[in-house]
Amino acid sequence: MKEYFSNLVKPMIDYPDELKIEEIYTSTNGILLKVFANKKDIGKLIGKEGHNAKAIRTLCNAVAAKKRIKFLLELPY
Repeated sequence: MKEYFSNLVKPMIDYPDELKIEEIYTSTNGILLKVFANKKDIGKLIGKEGHNAKAIRTLCNAVAAKKRIKFLLELPY
């Protein structure tokens, strides 16, 4: 999941070297991805009114559903 997310997001941001993704496995057969990036990049990932974040979550949820796991995305800023 981490690699898929990274490949999806890197073309969208200005500072891909600062992108750090923390993958945490939850007890309910799920994965939580915490994304740490430059503040400007976090803004791009969230997008206007959260549209980009919603699209990213939708794509990652589709991949996770194929693997029968739950997906959560956290974009702390």
